[in-house]
Parts: sequence; C-alpha cells; structure tokens
Amino acid sequence: MRADVPVGCYLSGGVDSSSVLGMARRYSAGKFTAFTIAFDHPDFDESGPAKRMAEFAGADFRPIPVKGGDFADVFFDAVWKGEMIHYNAHGAARYHLSRAVRSEGYKVVIGGEGADELFAGYDFSSALYLAVRRAASANGLRCSDV
Repeated sequence: MRADVPVGCYLSGGVDSSSVLGMARRYSAGKFTAFTIAFDHPDFDESGPAKRMAEFAGADFRPIPVKGGDFADVFFDAVWKGEMIHYNAHGAARYHLSRAVRSEGYKVVIGGEGADELFAGYDFSSALYLAVRRAASANGLRCSDV
C-alpha cells in the first residue's frame, strides 16, 4: 500500500479493524498511527484491546478520550454531515474521532466496519450468538435452522 500522505487507521480492537491494520502493516513500508476512542465508561471502552493490537502491529497508538456528554455536543453535526439518521451513538463517536484525527493532520484513514457484528467479534455479539444457539437447541431446532 502506498500513499502520498500519512495514513492513519481507526482501531477498535475488534476483528475487522485489527485485520485491516495487520494487513496494512504487512503490505506497507510506512509506519501507521492507530486511533481509537477511549470511552469513560468501561462497558464501552475498547482502548485496551486496541492498544494491544497496535503494539502487536508496531503502530503508534493514539487514544482519543471521550465522555458521555461529548456525544451530545457533536450529535447534530454528525447527523447533518453524515446525511443519515443514527440509531445509536456510533455516528457521533465516529464524528468525534474523525475530528480528532483530522486535527492531528491526517487526511487518509483506513478502518474496518461490520465484521465484528457478522463474525461475533464483540463480547455482546458472541453472547447473543450463543444465546440464540441455546434457545434453538432447547426448542428442537438445528443451529443451521437459525
């Protein structure tokens, strides 16, 4: 991978963004900076796994601290500039992260979206997957039926 400008990476520590960072490091001679949101609530904070992945990939790690009130501050702009309705705070979080990354001079950022939900890369999605399998089994259904 080549670029005329420094390339950053959005990193959550999940399957998708970790894979993207790993492949980018493998196929690039340049150094990467990984940016992640560091939430002030432990149920949402993924900065620990993200930091471990950044260290493993040899990337600089930049956590961007975010408090709950920060979402309210940027929600309107996130919806307006994203041109879509958000059903959760993900858009506002991504907007907050993007502003911080841009303020550090980055114009190009890679990331991964959606694989964690699809492949149970988050604790909540793997727990849901297991719960569905248990419920299906208890009701006489094969897992392939679910």
